[in-house]
Amino acid sequence: MKRIFAIIYVILLAACAQSNHTSYNGKGISKLREPLCPALLAGNSKEIPVINKEVSKQKTTYEREVKKFKVKFSSYTIDAQKDYDLVVGKRGTILHIYKNSFVDKNGDPIVGKIKIRFREFTNPAEIAFSDIPMVHSYEGEEFCFNSAGMFELRGTDESGQEIFIGRNKRIDMEYELVQEIPNTSFFKFNEEANQWKKIRNIDRPTEKVLVGKVPIYRKGIIVGWKEDTIGKNTAFWKPIPKLNTDFAAGHMYPELVRDLPVSQFGVYNCDQIYRLPNLVSVKAFYKDRKTGKEIDDLHILSLVDLDVNAAFSFGPKMFLCDYKAKNVLLLFSKSGALYYADENSVRSAHIEKDGDYTFDVTDISDQVKTPEQLKNLLKL
Repeated sequence: MKRIFAIIYVILLAACAQSNHTSYNGKGISKLREPLCPALLAGNSKEIPVINKEVSKQKTTYEREVKKFKVKFSSYTIDAQKDYDLVVGKRGTILHIYKNSFVDKNGDPIVGKIKIRFREFTNPAEIAFSDIPMVHSYEGEEFCFNSAGMFELRGTDESGQEIFIGRNKRIDMEYELVQEIPNTSFFKFNEEANQWKKIRNIDRPTEKVLVGKVPIYRKGIIVGWKEDTIGKNTAFWKPIPKLNTDFAAGHMYPELVRDLPVSQFGVYNCDQIYRLPNLVSVKAFYKDRKTGKEIDDLHILSLVDLDVNAAFSFGPKMFLCDYKAKNVLLLFSKSGALYYADENSVRSAHIEKDGDYTFDVTDISDQVKTPEQLKNLLKL
């Protein structure tokens, strides 16, 4: 009998290792699924069925609270039959949109007004509960992302129906990176395959461009300035949207990437990939620092290495990490409470190898309710 139970246990663990909590529905990032087992894999998961009213109420409370940590879209209304240089977001990113580029679900051209929706994820606090996996599969190996900038771009018609970028059409993007890191590439998330696909490398400039007195025009509008010197690499420059001269002439602006191609709406990421060093598997238990009691209704874990611009999601009971990294833990319970273990609390568990570890966590639900407050807490 013991042999039979052992075989069943091994089978369950094998199935568990192939699961992930993230899924997409083709119309934007879907609601978070019930977390299953920890693995840095981009696989689909199944929703846990609601068995009673109490569980349903708990899930509703969780979804209401975690929604506060979702980055909101900015919406821009344009005419689908006109060209636009559209400044989006808060950091000077420009979309070069060309007329007659959009179609409906049947492939018919869109006529009239459309809405372009844009949001970006610039730090681990914004990524933590975004439902976006920050791992990349390449030649059978799993790599972690260190993001230089991630964004989501969507489109709808006047009635709110999803639209698409037409065949052989594209939006060209002047995108300002969050950080300048070597070996950065441009990725798109394939929502059907639930995995990232590399589009192209992002080549670094041979020399930073000095902003000078020579304007750069796009369709008759000044969008930036460059020094008119032959031989300088002009792949990176800072835009000056709509003749706004807040950016000082003579300053160095190396973070902007020109002409990133967007041929489909979706989620895109500028990333450096890396292997996770000092890898250990942790079976985790959590105690409320205030009450000393074990917390048993946790729903999702987001692990943040403070030296990396990313956040990695797991089921709360087991996770993988670099035990030497500056790790912090963020956990949501089914009842909507947010718990936090800072770097010192994680180090106090003395993780050095695979095994069982207990973490003291603090309920921060009353103090932290937005990505900006979470960013401040993490001192990002």
